[in-house]
Amino acid sequence: IRPIISPTHPAHGQHGLFTTRPIKPHTRILPYHGIYHLSTESDPSSDYDLWVTREWVDPASGETYAVGVDASNAGNEGRFVNDYRGVLRRENARFEIEEGEGGWKRVWVVSTREIQRGEEVCVSYGKGFWEGRR
Repeated sequence: IRPIISPTHPAHGQHGLFTTRPIKPHTRILPYHGIYHLSTESDPSSDYDLWVTREWVDPASGETYAVGVDASNAGNEGRFVNDYRGVLRRENARFEIEEGEGGWKRVWVVSTREIQRGEEVCVSYGKGFWEGRR
């Protein structure tokens, strides 16, 4: 994790995740940790909230919810992964969701190509993220 000091970087004054060694394509770099929550508990102002499933049925009530993981108040180094726009020509990583024990979803940051030592790890936040900030 390093501060972003370049004035042309879109996240100038914030932090980014940089590699300490070369990473091969399709490598799990690290999990994305945060607080799991239902769609009814989502914070629309959070920049660290990822949806892990759109349809989870509460066994007690039978109600259907979306489930997200928000790293704004608790998380790990994954919360410092920035969007590639204005930094790289294309993202060098992506968020991947896997089903874990007991049906829990887990989010991973996975490389999409070789990433050089010292390069910033960047994903695509998606059009929805940027449309919400216009």
